Amino acid sequence: MKHLIIVAATVLFFFSCKKDEGFKAVSVLQRDEQFFNTVQQQLKDSLSASDYSHVNFSQVFKSKNAQGNYYFVRIGLLHKSMATDFILLQTDSLGNVKGGKLIHVDKEQYHTRKHQKFNGRFVISTLNRQYSNIQEVTNGRWKVGTGATAMAKPADEQEEPAGEQTLPDVVVTSYTDADTGMDWYWYDGLYFGGSGTGGSDNSGGYTYGPASGSGSSNNTVTEDNTIIIEIEPNDESPIKVEDYIKCFSTVSDVNATYKITIFSDLPVNGDPSKIFDWSTNSPGHSFVQLSKSGGGQSIQQNFGFYPEFGWKAPANVSIDSKVVDNAGHEFNASLTLTVNNSQFQAALNKVQAIAGYDYNITTWNCTDFALSVFNAASSSPLTIPQFPIPTSTYPLPTTVTLSNTPQGLYYQIQALQASGNTSYGTADVPGVCGYAGGSHGSCN
Repeated sequence: MKHLIIVAATVLFFFSCKKDEGFKAVSVLQRDEQFFNTVQQQLKDSLSASDYSHVNFSQVFKSKNAQGNYYFVRIGLLHKSMATDFILLQTDSLGNVKGGKLIHVDKEQYHTRKHQKFNGRFVISTLNRQYSNIQEVTNGRWKVGTGATAMAKPADEQEEPAGEQTLPDVVVTSYTDADTGMDWYWYDGLYFGGSGTGGSDNSGGYTYGPASGSGSSNNTVTEDNTIIIEIEPNDESPIKVEDYIKCFSTVSDVNATYKITIFSDLPVNGDPSKIFDWSTNSPGHSFVQLSKSGGGQSIQQNFGFYPEFGWKAPANVSIDSKVVDNAGHEFNASLTLTVNNSQFQAALNKVQAIAGYDYNITTWNCTDFALSVFNAASSSPLTIPQFPIPTSTYPLPTTVTLSNTPQGLYYQIQALQASGNTSYGTADVPGVCGYAGGSHGSCN
């Protein structure tokens, strides 16, 4: 996650700059025309005469990559839909072409009760058509084991055989926004021929852009909205929640004690103002721990909620999820509440009820999951300050959505500790990293 900063100009500043607006507009227009001309000239040198004659220069769109240090440029083809056939280039800010691909998309869409999926295949060819890579897509993801079809490519540059390819953590190639029906394509993955691991994008996110675009006049370039998907590092296998829950029944209810703890792990230790750690690709995390002791026995389990695959979804997009054993997970603040049997059972029921919910970074993320479980056992529901999760689009949106985050949980626990308020539980902000205890694991 990254800070979403909205800058409001003062009236004085507005009037002092207004007299320069005409000059700035001309400068931007000239810059875009120069960008367009550079792309057009260099593309002519890369395509065959036949392919160049079919380029539709009334459809030229550029998109900043995730780190903003270069652009992806999409160009349409005459008599073809932009959603199925286009040229994808990588350029610098001046329009100098670093490389490119010809993209053809065969797709089918189907609708599930949860959300729409994207299925089909991408045919990714070099600009000179000497090499083509066919990537199958199932539910919006590269199909594992998909091989490449090589054509006149040197042996030392051949793709790995089918079944031997190592796919990146971020394997979503495309998805359909269920609300608008709009398709978004993973530009990095398409440009790098199905891997998306080339360049430095993985340290700052992955660039997704719209699959379509309306026309414009010649010699102009339209800047697309883009979506950046951040990495959520977690390659652990999901747990079977009901098998973890069964273990608590092995401890006698007679004179048993029950506790539930909610944890906040900040992206940057010691600095809750930062909502993403670019050095480790960490967005932070929230999770819960439930424990029961009695009759000389004790069972403790840790539950964390994640996207099913190791990537963070764009705002307002729901994806498949998983619950992971967070035993030994780092934390920066914790809140522990002692509850009775019925409250503890309510928390267990809640874990099972919401374990299958879709992950949505804006409306149902790891912090929402942890809060829901914790509050199911509490007579005084805990609320936390909310913070904006950027939609990672360009240009910036005009509205900001506030969401529950590990930072908000940290601030609330910190405030409870400072005030001495124990009605929500015992707050602990150790000042250094703590580590959650182990989990018992599953029981048959």
